[in-house]
Amino acid sequence: MEHACQTLAALSAALAAATLLVLALRPVLRKVCGAGVVYAAWLLIPLMLAAVLLPRAPQQAVVIMAAPPASATVVIDTIVMPLAAPRVPGAAWITLWMAGSALSLAMMALQHRRFVRSLGALLPAGDADVYRAASDRAGPALVGVLRPRIVLPHDFTVRYTPQEQALILAHERVHAQRGDALANALAGLLLALFWFHPLAHAAIRCFRLDQELACDAAVLDAFPGARRCYADAILKTQLASSGQAFACTWQSTHPLKGRIMSIARPPVAQPVRAAGLCALAMGIAASCTAAWALAPQSDAAAAQPAVASKAPVTVAPGAKPVAPAPKKADAALALAAAAAAPRPAPAATPASSAPAPRPQAAEADRVDVNIQLKVNDSREQSIVMKGVGLGDNTANFSSGEAADRCDYEFRALPAAGGSEFYQISAVVRCANKPPSNPRMVAKLGQPSRMRAGEVKGGNFEGFDMTVMVSKAE
Repeated sequence: MEHACQTLAALSAALAAATLLVLALRPVLRKVCGAGVVYAAWLLIPLMLAAVLLPRAPQQAVVIMAAPPASATVVIDTIVMPLAAPRVPGAAWITLWMAGSALSLAMMALQHRRFVRSLGALLPAGDADVYRAASDRAGPALVGVLRPRIVLPHDFTVRYTPQEQALILAHERVHAQRGDALANALAGLLLALFWFHPLAHAAIRCFRLDQELACDAAVLDAFPGARRCYADAILKTQLASSGQAFACTWQSTHPLKGRIMSIARPPVAQPVRAAGLCALAMGIAASCTAAWALAPQSDAAAAQPAVASKAPVTVAPGAKPVAPAPKKADAALALAAAAAAPRPAPAATPASSAPAPRPQAAEADRVDVNIQLKVNDSREQSIVMKGVGLGDNTANFSSGEAADRCDYEFRALPAAGGSEFYQISAVVRCANKPPSNPRMVAKLGQPSRMRAGEVKGGNFEGFDMTVMVSKAE
């Protein structure tokens, strides 16, 4: 449930960014490239929302098995961390959002039903897809999502001249050929999903206006000498609101002045429109890529283990075997290096000139260290070091990239207080920050927690570590 709230927040941010970008580009695109390119720019919103939902490469979790004293073999295997339990506040927000979406859809469906009922009985008007309504206050309009039909007012032949009738029918057929009724339904669905977002309401009004302007431009491309007649047809159309939700109509929900001024503009050359569409396509692709890269990673995808070989990897004594690096670094922890094999004793030298060789850790002194680590409020990572000789083995990790990169080194040491206590010593080196050396004491078989960092803007920046030390199996 918490991830659902994060996803909804990411989608809302993408919707806001896409809407503001389109609203900012509309005047320039309409002046330079024409109304058709402006209408195509609204594709940015659904494509950016879809990009946010695209899956990303899962992050890898690795278990490090330190070698026994007699060998220099490291075994690398994988684990999967369980998901966190849902939180009540997230469930409450999701319930409220779903209730608002259901209510919005119900209101749109009721509005569309009232509009269709206001048409009255539909009678064929000659062509297969053209019908005449029983009312004079409905239409011209394209009605129906799956089976669009052109509906004309009852006094259509009386109110409009033959040339105006041909222009109106051409206008509605452009709507039908482009699938604008289906586009309106999808826009209504997005509005219902983002009923709480003020920019969603502003976007759908501008989208419907640009839809009509693009249709006007397409008709005038086919009838270049009929601008005056086309404007007269618009002025003759009833100015009362139709109360429709998904139909494509000539009603006053679209600013009349804007349509007349658009008709008066000279047409844009076809090469300029083609260049505008190419530039728009590249801009949409770049925006969607950025939205995908910045979207939060789902816990379900992140919990998938990496496929690692279970075959032992033999290394030279004293060398540090390196675990396979993740394919894609995230804000969470990325494993950079594995535990080192036990160090060999130095070669024998005269007792008078060299210190005594350091003895190997006894089998009874070896422990398993399980570290649960969270970096910057990311998901929890699990690092397990098995058969660690006290002080002989270190685990090195890295998180972040470039200016946000931090390197961590952990070592298990004996602690005062008896054989049941162990000191976990950490060395933290972050870019542009002085190094730190936090330490904690863990009792055998009991979890111990250490949290270091600060809260900035409501988000925790630092690391939260829970350690469990147990005797080596």
